[in-house]
Amino acid sequence: VNMSKEIIEEMTGEEVLAFAYPKGMYTEQTEDWLGRLGIKATVCTKPEVNLVERYKPGTLREMGRFSVNSDISGQELVERINLLEEMMY
Repeated sequence: VNMSKEIIEEMTGEEVLAFAYPKGMYTEQTEDWLGRLGIKATVCTKPEVNLVERYKPGTLREMGRFSVNSDISGQELVERINLLEEMMY
């Protein structure tokens, strides 16, 4: 990961600040390690809506995401997100 991060930064001239876990697999140890590498945001595969709060960097860690493939329409994705948002409130 560190080597890939360095290559991307050299090629783009930009700092890598986010990491999406392959297949969503991670541990507390990987979260800690990525934080020490300067990664500010991490994304796993928990299907959830995220609440990011200003001045609370922890809300950028272990963020959920929705897996989308050709079998899911845009409308179905929106419905899933809306359903989860309703469950949150």
